[in-house]
Amino acid sequence: MQNKYKVLTVSLFLAIFLIVGNFVTIPRTAMVTKVIQEPYTVQESYQVAVDKDLSYRVASAYDEPGLDGFNYVTYGKVTIENQDTSSGTFIVNCNFRTLNRMLTDSVRIFINPGESKVATCKGDTNLGENVDFTSSITPGTKTIFETHYRDVTRYRDKEIQEPQTVYETLFQSWGLIS
Repeated sequence: MQNKYKVLTVSLFLAIFLIVGNFVTIPRTAMVTKVIQEPYTVQESYQVAVDKDLSYRVASAYDEPGLDGFNYVTYGKVTIENQDTSSGTFIVNCNFRTLNRMLTDSVRIFINPGESKVATCKGDTNLGENVDFTSSITPGTKTIFETHYRDVTRYRDKEIQEPQTVYETLFQSWGLIS
């Protein structure tokens, strides 16, 4: 009979041990690998189209009296030298100021690189009238592409080790089951 109680006690102890071992959890800290998105900054280039004035030089600008048919006029003559590497159309605005009025004329002239041309404007003035001649030039433009830079945020995957609380059964903590 005593063997029966021993077997029953051992069986009961073993059953309690198996139940407790499978259902009781024990917390432990484990290192877990995580993948995060890490930001970083790079400089990125981009092109911007910019209109630039053609470079030029005014070689001379003067006025002279003349006739246009039977009419007395004043001619304004402006010599422009295109000092750029691109051709373009230049607009010459001429002003003829007399004692009583202001006359204007505008001339468009196409000039190749390195070339000089004379733009001739005309003001309908009277004989003997004092004329003050002035001119202004609007040069042609060319489109150039400038490189600009901006900071751009990009992301890359990065693995990190992070402590995390893991719960294991008693048997898992002993390594008996996985």
